[in-house]
Amino acid sequence: MWAQLITTRLKPGHEDDLARLAEELNKIEEHDPRRQEGLQKVRALMAEIFDGAPEFVDLTVVEEFVP
Repeated sequence: MWAQLITTRLKPGHEDDLARLAEELNKIEEHDPRRQEGLQKVRALMAEIFDGAPEFVDLTVVEEFVP
């Protein structure tokens, strides 16, 4: 299993746009052939609300903790 950590700074005044970003991400299904179209929308929204490019770090999940 893997995870991806994304670090970025939000532009001032865009706090409410995070919910919109989450909605767009949830619309994208990994095996959907239209995935790239959805990712283009997400990338455009991220460029609009984040200050600078995000930093992506791929992680390997070695243990899962479920309370």
